[in-house]
Amino acid sequence: MATRQRDEIMRGFFAAMGSSNGAAMADYMTESVRWWVPQSAAERGAAARSVAGVLGQVPQRPEVGRAAVLDVVGHADHFYQKLEYTLEHVLEDGDMVAAHATARGTTAIGHQYENEYHFLFRLEGDRIAEGWEFLDTAYVYARNT
Repeated sequence: MATRQRDEIMRGFFAAMGSSNGAAMADYMTESVRWWVPQSAAERGAAARSVAGVLGQVPQRPEVGRAAVLDVVGHADHFYQKLEYTLEHVLEDGDMVAAHATARGTTAIGHQYENEYHFLFRLEGDRIAEGWEFLDTAYVYARNT
């Protein structure tokens, strides 16, 4: 697959994720996608503004299947009034794509938010088959409480 096409896939996916557009995100994923959230996010428990507290479930590592993945990563609107990702770097090696992104926005409780993310994806054709998400989760929780 050409680099330009992968870049378009990444830009489309991140735009959909920032706007909590689950239907658009689903178009970029295989049906059996596997997704790893940071271990600290999975283990945070049921704190009020945690992923588990807001979504009512502790994320699994990995989440498996499009619906399960979207239940966890398709809800930026639960945590942010506005969120936009800027792709800083996109690198590829075979079916692997690494994306360094900066997320900027306003949290649901009105705090300004800016955090750096690294994602590693394994693609099958033009769809995400696996995703690993790395970020400063302590900062996420600090800005959301």
